[in-house]
Amino acid sequence: MNTRRPSNRIVSLAIGALLATALQLTAQQPSQTTTAAAPLPVFDVVAIHENKSGTNNTSIRWGGDAFVASNATLTSLLMSAYGIREDLISGLPGWANSTHFDVNAKVSDPDADALKKLSREQRRAMMVALINDRFHLRAHIEIKTLPVYDLVIAKGGSKLKEDTVPLSDSTEPGKTPFNLKGGGFMISNSQMTGIAIPISILAPNLAFLVERNVIDKTGLTSKYDINLKWTPAELEGKADTGTDSAPDIFTALQDQLGLKLESSKGPVDTLVIDHVEMPSQN
Repeated sequence: MNTRRPSNRIVSLAIGALLATALQLTAQQPSQTTTAAAPLPVFDVVAIHENKSGTNNTSIRWGGDAFVASNATLTSLLMSAYGIREDLISGLPGWANSTHFDVNAKVSDPDADALKKLSREQRRAMMVALINDRFHLRAHIEIKTLPVYDLVIAKGGSKLKEDTVPLSDSTEPGKTPFNLKGGGFMISNSQMTGIAIPISILAPNLAFLVERNVIDKTGLTSKYDINLKWTPAELEGKADTGTDSAPDIFTALQDQLGLKLESSKGPVDTLVIDHVEMPSQN
């Protein structure tokens, strides 16, 4: 199989922690009651401080009326805000990867119900607005023709298990890896788990692992339970990897899910940074 291996940086502790957080956000479903015309809440209480701890642990999360990032670089913030891989961002200064920040942003006097109904895209738009304001970011999207992967059904057919249980009655916490409920999705330690998720959730999250956009061409329209284990490229051939001799991500996808990644080319959104500044300290 002619495939490109993921680079080592994709499994670094900092980006790994960010990726897990980003994937949790990806698994959220847009609210049917939130209209596109409704004005978005604004973070009007924001504190940003440089983190000089020197650790590799990065955390980016939402909670209630707050957005909190710990030991995050500007690059990791942009990856989360735009839902984009690092290799698709250009024009960043050197400090975007070397300087780390703690960010605490809150909405004063929030409407709790309205915040709960925000979709993934709306939360990302709030993050972009925060970065634009505090880092004086100016950026634009450029579409380029780049290598991609088409996600197709492998020879022999799909091995995905369709989940027909209503989300409200789906698997109870504690009965699945990562304690996921229906609609939940998580990647950790070279294991991907999803409960009652569509392929539209699987495909973009695979893209972070294989460092190419993944285009869904399976034609599968149901929701599925997913459990996928693989060995990262940098650990292949090494003893005691702790992955039970799991195959690489491409082989695991075929053997365990009955899906295949085929090399192709297609239009890809890239983020071009026109201007950015270090934020003022609070």
